[in-house]
Amino acid sequence: MPFPKPLFPALLFACAVLVAPPSFAQSRAGGRAQAAAPVDKQALEDYIRYLYLWPPEVKIEIGDPKPSPIQGLREFTVKASASSGASFQQTLLLSADGRRIIRGEVFDLSGNPFQETASKLSLRGHPSLGP
Repeated sequence: MPFPKPLFPALLFACAVLVAPPSFAQSRAGGRAQAAAPVDKQALEDYIRYLYLWPPEVKIEIGDPKPSPIQGLREFTVKASASSGASFQQTLLLSADGRRIIRGEVFDLSGNPFQETASKLSLRGHPSLGP
């Protein structure tokens, strides 16, 4: 039995009213940025010690997280030193929720990745071939 024609627009309106509010309640991606989660430095130190397989004799300093060049990530410095005088320093990235770290280099695609190194090179006084 087909719907009576006068009821069809009313039924369509009722369905739209029932479906619309949940779709408006969805949060928008890219809305307000989440506040950065507090960092448990001791837990971070323990994890990094485990990651690099450093024994308890290695002294580790974890720097305070600060904004990184990549939106949504923070960066912090890890400094490790041994009684022998050996030392290591690396910058790591930390996710906004404080649950993940990334180790690696950040490159700006708009520039020359070798510019910083090339600016330190000097060819003055060194032999060369050519004109």
